[in-house]
Amino acid sequence: MGTWGIRPFDNDDAGDLFYELKEEGADHLAILREAVTTLDLEYVEADQAQRAVAAAALILFHAGGPASHLSEYELPWASANPVPEAATLLAPALAALDRVLASGEQSELHALWAEQPGGLEDWGGVTSALRADLAAMLG
Repeated sequence: MGTWGIRPFDNDDAGDLFYELKEEGADHLAILREAVTTLDLEYVEADQAQRAVAAAALILFHAGGPASHLSEYELPWASANPVPEAATLLAPALAALDRVLASGEQSELHALWAEQPGGLEDWGGVTSALRADLAAMLG
């Protein structure tokens, strides 16, 4: 897995999502929607999961949530490119994170982090904080 950290954009798949969003003429809402609504129903592959986590961080920010899940690299772009309809994706983003955080039998990313010493505590803590912020936005 091309991962260098535990935050939502600390991996290659999230970088690919971000690159797609930055392309001229990109439909930001459609890209974010696809990332959080197309997870496999049986087993979430790591690439799908990482895209969903990154999308959830952007959805949260664009819906008026905290910027703390974005880095100094994503934040300027996200601030300059509002997605007013992002709030409509809060519930799907929350559901996607629930799938990503599920046991390794349902989520490859969960299984991969479980193989790393302290991985589930570190990555799981950051991802669970993102999930909690999404849930708080939904009330």
